[in-house]
Amino acid sequence: MDLSDLDSTRKSTDVTVAPQTSRPPTEAPVPPKIRLSSVVPDDSEFKWNDRDIVLREQRETAIYWNPNGDLVIRQRADWNETDDPFLVIGANNVFEFIDKLCDVAGIPSAGTRS
Repeated sequence: MDLSDLDSTRKSTDVTVAPQTSRPPTEAPVPPKIRLSSVVPDDSEFKWNDRDIVLREQRETAIYWNPNGDLVIRQRADWNETDDPFLVIGANNVFEFIDKLCDVAGIPSAGTRS
């Protein structure tokens, strides 16, 4: 079989071509050059340091109201702790706490107290 035989075995297929626009084609953005802060050729040489860490461990955290109407922020105990650490914000101080938390986080204020 020669190449001319291959052409004769092809089947015709309908193809829809999108109309051309007058705008030039857009170029794909060029990814920024990435510079690694450290190169470690072997896992045994890896050292944990602040320059390389991008995601830090975070304890599971729950927020709920206790039976007294206080706001409780509670974190799961770590492996070396016997009890969950928690913070209780008295019901009469919740608004001020949330308002200050918004200020520190740089987000819009919690609003006005009703």
